[in-house]
Amino acid sequence: MDIHQYEKIVKKEVEKIKNDSNICDEDKENILRYYRELLAKGISYGRIMKYLQTLRIVHHWLNKPMIQAKREDFIDLVSKIERNPNFSEWTKHDYKVILRRYYRWLRGFGDNDPFPEEVRWIKIGVRNANNKLPEDILTLEEVQKIAKAAYTKRDKAFVITLFESGARIGEILPLKIKDLEFEENFCRITLRGKTGDRRIKLVLSYKPLAEWLEEHPNKNNPSAFVWINYNNRKADKPLAYGTICKLLKELAQKAGIKKKVNPHNFRHSSATWRANYFTESQLKEFYGVNQVEWQAHTFISLENSLMRLLIKCLELKRRSRSKI
Repeated sequence: MDIHQYEKIVKKEVEKIKNDSNICDEDKENILRYYRELLAKGISYGRIMKYLQTLRIVHHWLNKPMIQAKREDFIDLVSKIERNPNFSEWTKHDYKVILRRYYRWLRGFGDNDPFPEEVRWIKIGVRNANNKLPEDILTLEEVQKIAKAAYTKRDKAFVITLFESGARIGEILPLKIKDLEFEENFCRITLRGKTGDRRIKLVLSYKPLAEWLEEHPNKNNPSAFVWINYNNRKADKPLAYGTICKLLKELAQKAGIKKKVNPHNFRHSSATWRANYFTESQLKEFYGVNQVEWQAHTFISLENSLMRLLIKCLELKRRSRSKI
């Protein structure tokens, strides 16, 4: 379920590249060839979107066909990336990773081959990214204020469940009534995500979820979506990603919360909250993070910033224990 509508965004990016007068025909053809190969490799539309947006911008800065670029041209290009005041350290990292990978492909090398000399010198790393925890992390008390500001039982249940579950938005929006199992004082939900299915237990969400399902218009249909639209014409469809982002922003404003309240930050905030009393293995299992990703934690996507955050939380917890 493409809740972010990445496929639609990718198609728009392809059209932008085709019609971009600042990119020569040779580069356009190469970028679109690379795009088709990414599709053939099964790369997600979310990642492809990032590649296309990045490649379009770096070709603007290069001012010549990339195949003709020398080491000095890439030095100038990376300098523009490093000195861009609007780029975070992780954005700079992503640009450099994509640039090196694309140029290696452009020169005819495989994924496991060394990078060409022209870009081999580019350092991939993030400076001072983990010195402190993000200031926008939401506390449980702040989430409860946002939930209290909700207009409906559906919205209140969604806010609490989004935080307590720490689920990816692509896991929680497609939830169906049959994915919820109520027991005494807690609820089990089945999440279906990028690392497979997993069942988690929720306590704080138990009452809000039960109250919402009691008035759910399709409560007797196990295949009905939990988070349906109140619009009668869309009562059989889940809420859209854009609708959720708008809702969270409105509720936070009403509650007087000025921190970021996008779904990603709810997931990160949930992880920070649980890291105080979960072990490393429990965190990985609960949030659906696999061992390979955890050990490598060298990534491009927003999702992987959660892993960096979890690792940082555990490091801080270990340090505090060692001082006791």
